[in-house]
Amino acid sequence: MRERLAARSMKIDNSGKKVGMVGIGGSGMRGLAYLLSQTGVSVYGTDAELEATQKILKDEPFVLLNEELLLEQLNSYDEVIFSDAVPDNHLVRLAARKNSREINYQTAVGNFARGYHVFAITGTHGKSSTCAMAAHIMVAAGLDPTVLIGAAMREWGGGHARMGKSDILLLEADEYREHFLTLNPDVIAITSIDFDHPDYFTSLEHMESAYSKFIRRRNGRGCVITLKSVQDQHAAIDWPEETVALEDQTANNLFLSVPGDHMKTNGLIAMRVAMEAGAGEKKVAGWLASYSGIKRRFEKLGEWRGMDVISDYGHHPTEISSTIQGAREKYPTKKIVVLFEPHTQERLKRFLPGFIDALKKADGVILLPVFIPRGREKSPEKGNEICAELLAGLRDEKKFIKQLSKDDDIMNILTKAADKFAVAIAFSAGDLDRALRSLWHI
Repeated sequence: MRERLAARSMKIDNSGKKVGMVGIGGSGMRGLAYLLSQTGVSVYGTDAELEATQKILKDEPFVLLNEELLLEQLNSYDEVIFSDAVPDNHLVRLAARKNSREINYQTAVGNFARGYHVFAITGTHGKSSTCAMAAHIMVAAGLDPTVLIGAAMREWGGGHARMGKSDILLLEADEYREHFLTLNPDVIAITSIDFDHPDYFTSLEHMESAYSKFIRRRNGRGCVITLKSVQDQHAAIDWPEETVALEDQTANNLFLSVPGDHMKTNGLIAMRVAMEAGAGEKKVAGWLASYSGIKRRFEKLGEWRGMDVISDYGHHPTEISSTIQGAREKYPTKKIVVLFEPHTQERLKRFLPGFIDALKKADGVILLPVFIPRGREKSPEKGNEICAELLAGLRDEKKFIKQLSKDDDIMNILTKAADKFAVAIAFSAGDLDRALRSLWHI
C-alpha cells in the first residue's frame, strides 16, 4: 500500500487556535485532546467527574476547568467538542450551539484526520487490541505513526494517543451510531461483526449496511482487511475487489504474550495493517511477539490473598466467552470466578441467553448491578428484573453464584472469593473497574 501512496512527513501548525472539550475524561476525548495540543491548539476541558479526571490527566498538556468557568470563556473558543456522554441539554452545549461552535467528537476526529493517510480499525470486538498491536508494530518498524486509540497503551505510560511525524494516522473507527462515517480512510480493517448496540441498531442487517457505507468511504482503492470467516459470514456486505481476507487458521502459529485465540486473530489483522503501511513482512511477527497489551484488556491488577485479579472491558457475550477461554489457556488448572458488571439494560436484555452461556464457562459468577453510562439512564427496577433472569439461568448449573448490591464492600467480596478461587476476572466497562483499581492505587 505504501508504494501507491506518497510517503511524506506531516507538520500541522494550529498555533493560536483555542478549543473547549466537554467530557474530556473519556478515552477517545483525552486522546484527541492530546493530539490537538501537540499541533499547537490550546485545549481547555471539563468533565462531569472533574476531580477524578484531574487526578488522571494531571500531567497532560491541557487545562481542566469546571463547567461554569468553561461556559464563561465560551466566546474565546474556536469550537467546543463534546463526547457522546454529554446530553443535548447540557448548558455548555446549548450555549455553543447558539454560536455555531458545537461539534461532536467523531466530527472532530474526522477533521483532524484530513491530510493524513488513514488506517482505520473497526469491528464489534477487538478494535482497541488490534489498533494497539498495529501501532506497536508500526513504531517498531520506524514508521512513526500518529495514533488514536480507545484504551491506554502500557508502553506509552497509559496514553491513549501518540503524535508521530509521518503521514500515517492509525485509529479506531467506532461503528456505534455509525460514528465511523465521519472518516475517509485509505485502509480499513474489520476485526469482527456481531450484532451489538441494540439501543441504535435494529438488527445484524442494519449493522452490515453501516459497514458497507463505511467501506464505500475509502479514499481511492485502498484495501479492506478482514478474516475469511468474517467475509464468509457477512456476504451481504459490499466487499470490494481490494478485500484482503486472511485465513483464520494462519493465526495459530503466532506467539503473543496475551492469551486467547481471539488475540491471535487480532494480531494477524494487525500485522497485515502494518505491512500495508510499510512494515517489513519478515519482521512483523517478531515485533508482534513483543506487544505487552493495553489496560482493561485481560489486565492483571494485582493479587488479593493469593488470587490473581484481572480487569477486562468485555461487555458482549462473545467477548466474555473468548476471554474466559483465553484464561483457561493461561490458568489451565485453576478455578476461575467472574465478577460481571452488565453494561446497559438494553444489551443485557437483548443478549441474555448469550450472557448465560458465556458465564457458564466460569467456575463461579458474582453479579453486580447494571452499569448505565451517563445520558442513557433507564428504570433501575427493569435492570433488576433482567438480572434475576440471568441468575435463574446460571443457578441451573449449580455453580458458585452471588449477587451484589451497590452497598456491598468489594474488599470483603474479594476476600471471600479468594477462599474458593485462584483467578478473578472482572468484566467491567464502568464502576467496578474503578473500584478495583483503587485497591491497588492504580
